[in-house]
Amino acid sequence: MKNYLLIILSLFFCIVTANAQTGPGGVGNSSSNVFWLDASRLSLNNNDPVSTWTDMSGNGNDFTQAAPGRQPIFKTSQVNALPTVDFYTDYLESNAVAALNTTDFSQFIVAKADNNVHIGFLLHNNYTSGASTASNEYWGAYITTSGSQYRTFTRNTSGDGITNNLGYQTGYNIISSVISSASSDITGYYNNNLIGSSAGYNSTPAGHVNTVIGKNAAGTKQFYFGNMSEIIVYNIALNSAQHNIVNNYLAAKYRRTIGNDLFAHELGYQFEVFGVGQETDGANTTAQGTGIVEFSSPVLVDGDYICLLYTSPSPRDLSTS
Repeated sequence: MKNYLLIILSLFFCIVTANAQTGPGGVGNSSSNVFWLDASRLSLNNNDPVSTWTDMSGNGNDFTQAAPGRQPIFKTSQVNALPTVDFYTDYLESNAVAALNTTDFSQFIVAKADNNVHIGFLLHNNYTSGASTASNEYWGAYITTSGSQYRTFTRNTSGDGITNNLGYQTGYNIISSVISSASSDITGYYNNNLIGSSAGYNSTPAGHVNTVIGKNAAGTKQFYFGNMSEIIVYNIALNSAQHNIVNNYLAAKYRRTIGNDLFAHELGYQFEVFGVGQETDGANTTAQGTGIVEFSSPVLVDGDYICLLYTSPSPRDLSTS
């Protein structure tokens, strides 16, 4: 039986410890959370072009676009009163990220496609080797006309695609997947509902060139038409508890209905959900998130979760002057 505990924090309780888990939902830190793009952290006005989407992970892996004609558009009050970035023949890209030269990945994207009758890449990674001639189109997420649905994917050493077919719903959805070298597969989720795992992943990505959001990484083609509000990437295969916590952080923030919902307080409390928990394949025993409060619970049993959240934006947003 799953046991959930919700704690609502005031803004003036402070614990400071080392090795804080400051990633989304209190999962990971700058070592594992390679980049974290959050539209609500952009200081822009409605309909402003987005030339830089700032990385919140602490790694400085910003996504940029110098060409005015290729810059996506910032839109305010699009989902739960929060903004989004609107793409239409636009894209942003990172520089080479050494931390992505690894064999394990976890990705989360809050997105709303304009339709499901186009092929467009939400997130695409370009490497120099590892998947034969397809190394420049290695792993990521896209929407396809084949089944008119979202997909997450990776490739094997021969360059063959290994995909998860996630389905499609109108509106904003949380797309996520975990690519694991230990289990040699990619596991896909749609709004935290397990869709399934696809086997055959056996490659070692090397020579990361860039990550592109909004189009295929190989050339100017297959543009994504739609919005993206938050994108999170880890260079580890998150366990089930960590995956659930990040999804609950996103679901509370954007007021989405998901599987494995750890609490039912989204209507009153949405800010900075973070937590600890445990499932059969592992745990998240320490969490801080982006605020000033950290807590840990080293003694958990499978199915246990403790989630904390703020009644207003977290203390990182408050001036101490």
